[in-house]
Amino acid sequence: MLSNALIEAAQRLLMEGKLSHRAIAKKLDVSRGSVTAIETGLLRTHLAKVPDDAPLETGPIERCESCGGRVYMPCRLCRVREWKVERQDETRRRDELRADIAAWRTNPQQPRTSSRVDDSSRRPNGQR
Repeated sequence: MLSNALIEAAQRLLMEGKLSHRAIAKKLDVSRGSVTAIETGLLRTHLAKVPDDAPLETGPIERCESCGGRVYMPCRLCRVREWKVERQDETRRRDELRADIAAWRTNPQQPRTSSRVDDSSRRPNGQR
């Protein structure tokens, strides 16, 4: 990965138009492909990264009504807990459906408890 200073230097030399791609690459100790990528815009300067200690939320800290924690609102902890419950419910329903289908395949005479297919569309004598 090229540094921002190196990319800017290559852009400046390309704008001057005095040197070839090969000469710019040799001068900056990069490949000719990198110089071409900088010229065409495929390789650009990188954005400055946000420091890790900067808080994502701003504003006053409040007490959450549902969990009681002192947080920036809306409470991220409550959102994550709701999301986890939804995911667990989806997984449980999917596992129950898979178990029901597996049991029905081993014993087709046994009625399915949670069928997505109407019983009227099923053949009366089983599969043919």
